[in-house]
Amino acid sequence: MGRNETAKFTIFGNELPHISSNEEERDKSHLANQVSVYVMKRIAFTGPESCGKTTIAKQFAAHVGGTYVEEFARAYLEKRNGLYNESDLVTIAQGQWAQWYQTDGILVADTEMLVLKVWSEVRFGRVDTLIEEALKTQDFLCYPDIPWEPDPLREHPEQRMELFQRYKNSLEKMNLPYSILKGDLDVRIAHCLDVFSR
Repeated sequence: MGRNETAKFTIFGNELPHISSNEEERDKSHLANQVSVYVMKRIAFTGPESCGKTTIAKQFAAHVGGTYVEEFARAYLEKRNGLYNESDLVTIAQGQWAQWYQTDGILVADTEMLVLKVWSEVRFGRVDTLIEEALKTQDFLCYPDIPWEPDPLREHPEQRMELFQRYKNSLEKMNLPYSILKGDLDVRIAHCLDVFSR
């Protein structure tokens, strides 16, 4: 993504409505009427658990003068002792959008809707249509070549490469541009800045 480009995101109105997980209770035509477009410059880091997304997102935000926006899912799950069901993923997506919507200028995130897509596929075998529809441009896909860091909210220490490939396949299937980040933090930052300056 070059310096003069912007990323467009679909937002459900100025205030995100409560979204029921029950397909039969949704009034999709009503939701469609609430959709508006919000434009920002957004840089996202995505990939499997413990691959360095948060560390590099914070460093990169500092380098480019952007605003780092935390992952909504972490705070949400910590309040629930890590317990969740399928409908919670829609709530998490809604909360993440709300955080992004409140940010001006360059937004740097350590998560993306693709994380929720892969998460839902692995845990529940399907993906809510509202998460699918929210998928937008991805920028940096983090390769899991750094040591695993245990965390109570992480679930798949032995499946990082498998999940990385799932992320990569999803990006290619959706024809979304991306760059793979490998190596230590300095190497990753240098690559990000090179891509960002094009």
